[in-house]
Amino acid sequence: SMTSNLQNGLSTSPFVQDEMPRLYDEGRDYDREATAGLLKTWQATFFTCSSGSDASEHQYLDVGCGPGNFSRNYLLPMCPPTLKRLVASDISKAMIDYAKKVHAHPKIEHRVLDITMDDQVTKFISEEGRFKRVYSFLALHWIGDKSAALRNIERLMTPGGECLVIFTPYPGPAQINQALLDSDAWAKYRDILKASMLPFSKPSDTVGMRRSLADLVSSTGLVPLSCELVRVTIASKHIDDAAHLFTVGNSIYPYLAEQEKPELETFIRNLLLQGGCFNFSSSGTTQQLRFVFHGY
Repeated sequence: SMTSNLQNGLSTSPFVQDEMPRLYDEGRDYDREATAGLLKTWQATFFTCSSGSDASEHQYLDVGCGPGNFSRNYLLPMCPPTLKRLVASDISKAMIDYAKKVHAHPKIEHRVLDITMDDQVTKFISEEGRFKRVYSFLALHWIGDKSAALRNIERLMTPGGECLVIFTPYPGPAQINQALLDSDAWAKYRDILKASMLPFSKPSDTVGMRRSLADLVSSTGLVPLSCELVRVTIASKHIDDAAHLFTVGNSIYPYLAEQEKPELETFIRNLLLQGGCFNFSSSGTTQQLRFVFHGY
Protein backbone atom coordinates (compact mmCIF):
# COMPACT_ATOMS: atom_id res chain seq x y z
CA SER A 1 0.00 0.00 0.00
CA MET A 2 0.95 3.62 -0.35
CA THR A 3 1.28 4.06 3.42
CA SER A 4 3.50 1.06 4.05
CA ASN A 5 5.65 2.13 1.12
CA LEU A 6 6.01 5.57 2.66
CA GLN A 7 7.04 4.08 5.98
CA ASN A 8 10.02 2.30 4.50
CA GLY A 9 11.26 5.73 3.42
CA LEU A 10 13.27 4.90 0.36
CA SER A 11 10.24 4.31 -1.81
CA THR A 12 9.62 8.06 -1.82
CA SER A 13 13.05 8.46 -3.37
CA PRO A 14 13.09 8.64 -7.16
CA PHE A 15 16.47 6.92 -7.33
CA VAL A 16 15.13 3.41 -6.79
CA GLN A 17 13.03 3.48 -9.95
CA ASP A 18 14.29 1.31 -12.79
CA GLU A 19 14.45 4.08 -15.37
CA MET A 20 16.27 6.57 -13.15
CA PRO A 21 19.91 5.41 -13.38
CA ARG A 22 19.86 5.63 -17.17
CA LEU A 23 17.92 8.91 -17.19
CA TYR A 24 20.28 10.40 -14.63
CA ASP A 25 23.29 9.17 -16.55
CA GLU A 26 22.12 10.59 -19.87
CA GLY A 27 20.25 13.64 -18.60
CA ARG A 28 22.62 15.29 -16.16
CA ASP A 29 25.60 15.96 -18.44
CA TYR A 30 25.51 19.76 -18.01
CA ASP A 31 25.40 19.41 -14.21
CA ARG A 32 28.40 17.10 -14.35
CA GLU A 33 30.38 19.63 -16.44
CA ALA A 34 29.68 22.36 -13.88
CA THR A 35 30.62 20.09 -10.98
CA ALA A 36 33.80 19.08 -12.81
CA GLY A 37 34.72 22.77 -13.07
CA LEU A 38 34.40 23.16 -9.29
CA LEU A 39 36.29 19.91 -8.71
CA LYS A 40 39.12 21.09 -10.94
CA THR A 41 39.44 24.32 -8.95
CA TRP A 42 39.37 22.59 -5.57
CA GLN A 43 41.64 19.69 -6.59
CA ALA A 44 44.41 22.31 -6.63
CA THR A 45 43.83 22.86 -2.88
CA PHE A 46 44.53 19.24 -1.90
CA PHE A 47 48.07 18.63 -0.71
CA THR A 48 47.77 15.01 0.41
CA CYS A 49 49.57 12.84 -2.19
CA SER A 50 49.55 15.74 -4.64
CA SER A 51 52.91 14.79 -6.15
CA GLY A 52 51.23 11.86 -7.88
CA SER A 53 53.94 9.35 -7.09
CA ASP A 54 52.89 8.55 -3.54
CA ALA A 55 49.25 7.46 -3.86
CA SER A 56 49.88 3.74 -4.42
CA GLU A 57 48.74 2.92 -0.87
CA HIS A 58 45.83 5.36 -0.89
CA GLN A 59 42.16 4.85 -1.55
CA TYR A 60 39.54 7.53 -2.15
CA LEU A 61 35.76 7.38 -1.69
CA ASP A 62 32.94 8.98 -3.71
CA VAL A 63 29.75 9.15 -1.59
CA GLY A 64 26.47 9.23 -3.53
CA CYS A 65 27.95 8.27 -6.89
CA GLY A 66 24.56 7.74 -8.56
CA PRO A 67 24.91 6.09 -11.99
CA GLY A 68 28.71 6.21 -11.72
CA ASN A 69 29.40 8.49 -14.68
CA PHE A 70 31.05 11.28 -12.69
CA SER A 71 33.28 8.92 -10.66
CA ARG A 72 34.53 7.21 -13.81
CA ASN A 73 34.81 10.06 -16.32
CA TYR A 74 35.61 13.11 -14.18
CA LEU A 75 36.82 12.23 -10.69
CA LEU A 76 39.13 9.31 -11.50
CA PRO A 77 41.02 11.15 -14.30
CA MET A 78 41.66 14.03 -11.85
CA CYS A 79 43.09 11.70 -9.20
CA PRO A 80 46.79 10.77 -8.95
CA PRO A 81 47.52 8.11 -11.61
CA THR A 82 49.10 5.89 -8.95
CA LEU A 83 45.92 5.84 -6.81
CA LYS A 84 45.31 2.33 -5.48
CA ARG A 85 41.52 2.40 -5.82
CA LEU A 86 38.42 4.57 -5.86
CA VAL A 87 35.37 3.24 -4.03
CA ALA A 88 32.05 4.68 -5.28
CA SER A 89 29.06 4.27 -2.96
CA ASP A 90 25.35 5.00 -3.21
CA ILE A 91 22.24 4.28 -1.15
CA SER A 92 20.44 2.93 -4.23
CA LYS A 93 21.18 -0.62 -5.35
CA ALA A 94 19.65 0.24 -8.76
CA MET A 95 22.25 3.00 -9.20
CA ILE A 96 25.12 0.76 -8.07
CA ASP A 97 24.05 -2.11 -10.36
CA TYR A 98 23.88 0.33 -13.27
CA ALA A 99 27.28 1.88 -12.41
CA LYS A 100 28.90 -1.57 -12.25
CA LYS A 101 27.51 -2.42 -15.65
CA VAL A 102 27.88 0.85 -17.55
CA HIS A 103 30.74 2.74 -15.87
CA ALA A 104 33.04 -0.05 -14.72
CA HIS A 105 36.78 0.58 -14.39
CA PRO A 106 39.53 -1.66 -12.96
CA LYS A 107 40.34 0.94 -10.27
CA ILE A 108 36.73 1.59 -9.22
CA GLU A 109 34.72 -0.60 -6.85
CA HIS A 110 31.02 0.10 -6.34
CA ARG A 111 29.30 -0.41 -2.99
CA VAL A 112 25.79 0.12 -1.59
CA LEU A 113 25.96 2.37 1.50
CA ASP A 114 23.56 4.62 3.41
CA ILE A 115 25.92 7.33 4.62
CA THR A 116 23.47 8.42 7.36
CA MET A 117 23.39 5.00 9.08
CA ASP A 118 26.15 4.81 11.70
CA ASP A 119 26.07 1.01 11.93
CA GLN A 120 26.33 0.60 8.15
CA VAL A 121 29.29 2.97 8.10
CA THR A 122 30.99 1.06 10.95
CA LYS A 123 30.61 -2.18 8.99
CA PHE A 124 31.80 -0.43 5.81
CA ILE A 125 34.96 0.81 7.56
CA SER A 126 35.72 -2.67 8.88
CA GLU A 127 35.36 -4.13 5.36
CA GLU A 128 36.85 -1.35 3.20
CA GLY A 129 39.10 0.60 5.56
CA ARG A 130 39.36 4.39 5.77
CA PHE A 131 40.01 6.85 2.95
CA LYS A 132 42.67 9.48 2.32
CA ARG A 133 40.06 11.57 0.52
CA VAL A 134 36.27 11.44 0.67
CA TYR A 135 34.34 13.20 -2.08
CA SER A 136 30.61 13.76 -2.45
CA PHE A 137 28.98 15.49 -5.42
CA LEU A 138 25.35 16.65 -5.64
CA ALA A 139 24.18 14.02 -3.14
CA LEU A 140 23.91 15.75 0.23
CA HIS A 141 20.88 17.86 -0.72
CA TRP A 142 18.83 14.63 -1.05
CA ILE A 143 19.70 13.62 2.52
CA GLY A 144 17.46 14.67 5.41
CA ASP A 145 20.02 14.20 8.18
CA LYS A 146 22.95 16.05 6.64
CA SER A 147 24.71 16.23 9.99
CA ALA A 148 24.76 12.41 10.29
CA ALA A 149 26.03 12.18 6.71
CA LEU A 150 28.87 14.66 7.27
CA ARG A 151 29.83 13.09 10.63
CA ASN A 152 30.08 9.72 8.88
CA ILE A 153 32.14 11.25 6.06
CA GLU A 154 34.45 12.43 8.86
CA ARG A 155 34.61 8.90 10.33
CA LEU A 156 35.51 7.48 6.91
CA MET A 157 38.58 9.72 6.58
CA THR A 158 42.07 8.54 7.57
CA PRO A 159 44.00 10.70 10.04
CA GLY A 160 45.29 13.55 7.86
CA GLY A 161 42.62 12.81 5.25
CA GLU A 162 40.49 15.46 3.57
CA CYS A 163 36.98 15.73 2.17
CA LEU A 164 35.31 17.75 -0.57
CA VAL A 165 31.52 17.96 -0.48
CA ILE A 166 29.58 19.82 -3.17
CA PHE A 167 25.79 20.09 -3.07
CA THR A 168 22.88 22.35 -3.90
CA PRO A 169 21.30 24.71 -1.34
CA TYR A 170 17.91 24.53 -3.05
CA PRO A 171 17.54 21.83 -5.73
CA GLY A 172 15.14 22.32 -8.63
CA PRO A 173 13.07 19.20 -7.83
CA ALA A 174 12.26 20.72 -4.41
CA GLN A 175 10.81 23.76 -6.19
CA ILE A 176 8.71 21.43 -8.34
CA ASN A 177 7.49 19.56 -5.26
CA GLN A 178 6.54 22.84 -3.61
CA ALA A 179 4.54 23.85 -6.69
CA LEU A 180 2.76 20.47 -6.63
CA LEU A 181 2.00 20.91 -2.92
CA ASP A 182 0.56 24.36 -3.63
CA SER A 183 -1.66 23.03 -6.42
CA ASP A 184 -5.12 21.62 -5.64
CA ALA A 185 -4.90 19.39 -8.71
CA TRP A 186 -2.34 17.16 -6.95
CA ALA A 187 -3.86 17.30 -3.45
CA LYS A 188 -4.33 13.53 -3.17
CA TYR A 189 -0.54 13.07 -3.37
CA ARG A 190 0.20 15.61 -0.66
CA ASP A 191 1.40 13.03 1.89
CA ILE A 192 3.93 11.55 -0.53
CA LEU A 193 5.15 15.01 -1.53
CA LYS A 194 5.50 16.05 2.12
CA ALA A 195 7.37 12.85 2.98
CA SER A 196 9.94 13.57 0.28
CA MET A 197 10.32 17.29 1.03
CA LEU A 198 13.43 18.43 2.87
CA PRO A 199 13.80 21.83 4.54
CA PHE A 200 15.66 24.35 2.38
CA SER A 201 16.58 28.01 2.79
CA LYS A 202 14.71 30.47 0.61
CA PRO A 203 16.59 30.92 -2.68
CA SER A 204 17.04 34.65 -2.06
CA ASP A 205 18.41 34.20 1.47
CA THR A 206 22.14 33.88 0.84
CA VAL A 207 22.92 34.83 4.46
CA GLY A 208 20.68 32.00 5.68
CA MET A 209 22.25 29.59 3.20
CA ARG A 210 25.77 30.43 4.33
CA ARG A 211 24.73 30.09 7.96
CA SER A 212 23.12 26.70 7.32
CA LEU A 213 26.35 25.39 5.79
CA ALA A 214 28.46 26.79 8.66
CA ASP A 215 26.05 25.25 11.21
CA LEU A 216 26.21 21.90 9.43
CA VAL A 217 30.01 21.90 9.50
CA SER A 218 30.13 22.92 13.17
CA SER A 219 27.94 19.89 14.03
CA THR A 220 31.00 17.76 13.11
CA GLY A 221 34.62 17.74 14.26
CA LEU A 222 35.82 18.73 10.78
CA VAL A 223 38.07 21.75 10.30
CA PRO A 224 36.80 23.88 7.39
CA LEU A 225 39.32 24.98 4.77
CA SER A 226 36.58 26.19 2.39
CA CYS A 227 32.96 26.72 3.31
CA GLU A 228 31.50 28.58 0.37
CA LEU A 229 28.31 29.39 -1.49
CA VAL A 230 29.32 29.54 -5.16
CA ARG A 231 27.46 30.70 -8.29
CA VAL A 232 27.65 28.42 -11.33
CA THR A 233 26.40 28.95 -14.87
CA ILE A 234 25.01 25.78 -16.41
CA ALA A 235 23.68 25.17 -19.91
CA SER A 236 19.97 24.41 -19.85
CA LYS A 237 18.55 21.20 -21.23
CA HIS A 238 15.90 21.12 -23.96
CA ILE A 239 12.44 21.60 -22.43
CA ASP A 240 11.27 18.09 -23.48
CA ASP A 241 14.25 16.39 -21.83
CA ALA A 242 14.04 18.52 -18.69
CA ALA A 243 10.30 17.96 -18.28
CA HIS A 244 10.68 14.20 -18.77
CA LEU A 245 13.59 13.89 -16.32
CA PHE A 246 11.75 15.81 -13.59
CA THR A 247 8.51 13.90 -14.21
CA VAL A 248 9.96 10.41 -13.97
CA GLY A 249 12.18 11.55 -11.11
CA ASN A 250 9.31 12.92 -9.06
CA SER A 251 8.39 11.09 -5.86
CA ILE A 252 4.71 10.78 -6.85
CA TYR A 253 5.43 9.27 -10.28
CA PRO A 254 5.30 5.57 -9.24
CA TYR A 255 1.90 6.14 -7.60
CA LEU A 256 0.23 7.82 -10.59
CA ALA A 257 -2.46 6.24 -12.71
CA GLU A 258 -1.33 5.94 -16.36
CA GLN A 259 -3.46 8.88 -17.52
CA GLU A 260 -2.00 11.10 -14.78
CA LYS A 261 1.59 10.67 -16.00
CA PRO A 262 1.23 12.94 -19.06
CA GLU A 263 -0.74 15.37 -16.86
CA LEU A 264 2.19 15.59 -14.45
CA GLU A 265 4.61 16.10 -17.34
CA THR A 266 2.43 18.95 -18.67
CA PHE A 267 2.27 20.55 -15.21
CA ILE A 268 6.07 20.36 -14.82
CA ARG A 269 6.69 21.53 -18.37
CA ASN A 270 4.54 24.64 -17.81
CA LEU A 271 6.26 25.33 -14.50
CA LEU A 272 9.68 25.12 -16.18
CA LEU A 273 8.61 27.41 -19.03
CA GLN A 274 7.35 29.96 -16.48
CA GLY A 275 10.79 30.02 -14.82
CA GLY A 276 9.64 28.08 -11.76
CA CYS A 277 12.73 25.92 -11.45
CA PHE A 278 16.45 26.84 -11.28
CA ASN A 279 17.41 23.85 -13.42
CA PHE A 280 15.75 25.16 -16.55
CA SER A 281 15.75 28.43 -18.47
CA SER A 282 14.34 29.12 -21.92
CA SER A 283 17.35 31.46 -22.40
CA GLY A 284 19.56 28.38 -22.70
CA THR A 285 21.66 28.99 -19.58
CA THR A 286 20.78 28.74 -15.90
CA GLN A 287 22.33 30.47 -12.90
CA GLN A 288 22.54 28.06 -10.00
CA LEU A 289 24.06 27.96 -6.53
CA ARG A 290 26.34 25.33 -5.00
CA PHE A 291 27.69 24.73 -1.54
CA VAL A 292 31.38 23.75 -1.53
CA PHE A 293 32.88 22.36 1.66
CA HIS A 294 36.55 21.32 1.84
CA GLY A 295 37.70 20.15 5.25
CA TYR A 296 39.99 17.88 7.22
